[in-house]
Amino acid sequence: MTKSGELKPICDIQLGCDYNFNDDLSFYAEIKNLIHNKYQMYYGYPSYGFQAFLGFKYRF
Repeated sequence: MTKSGELKPICDIQLGCDYNFNDDLSFYAEIKNLIHNKYQMYYGYPSYGFQAFLGFKYRF
């Protein structure tokens, strides 16, 4: 239990990469919160622990 006004220390490790196919199209991958800490509350609910994102980016 922490005193009022004190925050517990956290560790949030993230990895990410981008791969460009050409000037307009790229692929990305991100992994957030690798050690699965639930350190944040959002409208009274704990945040997601581990998150992974994959996708494409296209510029036009």
